[in-house]
Amino acid sequence: MNWQNASTRLIAAFLFGTMAGWFVFALWGDWAVGWMDGLLGERISRAGEGKFNDSRRFIEDRVCEALILWTWFALFLVAFAAAERWMRDRSMLWRLATVVGTAVVFLQLWFAIASGTVLFWMFFWQGDASHNLVRFEIKRNLLEDDPDLPQVILMGSSQIRAQIDEQILNAELRDLCFTTDLNYPGSKCFDTWVVWNQIRDERPEYLICYLSELDMFSGAHGPAPAYFLDWSMLIRALRETRAPLALDSVLRHGLAGSTFPLLRMREPTAARILGPALLAMGQERHNASLEEDLSRRAAESAGGFHVDSNSDLQKECLFRLAHDCQKDGTVLVLLTGRLHPELSRRLPAEMRIALKETLVRLEREFPNVVVAAEDEMVPQSTTDYVDLTHINEKAQERYSLWLAAWMKERLFRESGPRGGDHD
Repeated sequence: MNWQNASTRLIAAFLFGTMAGWFVFALWGDWAVGWMDGLLGERISRAGEGKFNDSRRFIEDRVCEALILWTWFALFLVAFAAAERWMRDRSMLWRLATVVGTAVVFLQLWFAIASGTVLFWMFFWQGDASHNLVRFEIKRNLLEDDPDLPQVILMGSSQIRAQIDEQILNAELRDLCFTTDLNYPGSKCFDTWVVWNQIRDERPEYLICYLSELDMFSGAHGPAPAYFLDWSMLIRALRETRAPLALDSVLRHGLAGSTFPLLRMREPTAARILGPALLAMGQERHNASLEEDLSRRAAESAGGFHVDSNSDLQKECLFRLAHDCQKDGTVLVLLTGRLHPELSRRLPAEMRIALKETLVRLEREFPNVVVAAEDEMVPQSTTDYVDLTHINEKAQERYSLWLAAWMKERLFRESGPRGGDHD
């Protein structure tokens, strides 16, 4: 009886604290946010590395998120107490089942809400060693923080991150748009289509993809579907593409995570608890196994590129992506990508021809597609690359400055996206 009275008082305290928190925020929240911005705003902006423009708004949104998550936790305590009171006269087995069932349902609901907040993902942030999913989700949830400027999204594999510095674009185009890099390493065209359908409700005005042979001829997919694939996208892929799609372990993991979202937190949680070095061991072993001689490494890597059913799938997904962007009123910018010259020379010429023909056909068939041809871009030589697919920082700066100038000329000569009006 004493325990029941104590739990009742605890729940009452939580509810009172929740209501008091909202009351205080309503009365003095603006002053408190201003005080925190004056104290921490500059440091927060530096730590944000250009991910947001307004530190005050960033702080205010995080405070709101904290109150929302605390409110849901208080509601869970109420639901838990109600379930326990309802099952008080039942057997121990029934009571245990009620406790476990209530906890599972709450965790799923709470995670569904919490994963839509920056504050939740900040708990898993570990600087440069942060899990790719954590990086992505923080940036995705920050998209809502800058509604005043047209949104530009960079999406694809780590190649687009290596080619384009979002901070340079934001500096050069600061009065025209705001750029967010939402790349996911290892992505193919299928991955990009899947990920796009997770963020398309944000209705960004521009989507930029950097497409090379790596995106179209090196397999069915990368690791991204394990975190972003859901049942509706699988059905769409099976219905709208003719190329076969094997339901391998990555896709199965994505479907399981779509059904039970907490499963997608396995690796970020392990990295938070055990440290990122544990998860990085596989990548370190892979890096150690790479051939140091780039010529030999290029010869080995070229064997992983094929013109087959997987490349047909990538092409079809690229067309579906263009169709979705047109429907959403988003301009799809396709940059003709490149690889290290040593690797390019070892690939069949038909791959390069097919890539360029696909881009030309997309621009011809979809009025919202803009293609930057290879001969428009700044040249890149063997000395610009740090490996077979990624360029160094100096080359990245040159390319980013070129892209900013190209965007001013091709995209912003007329106001509004070419793809049509948003709903």
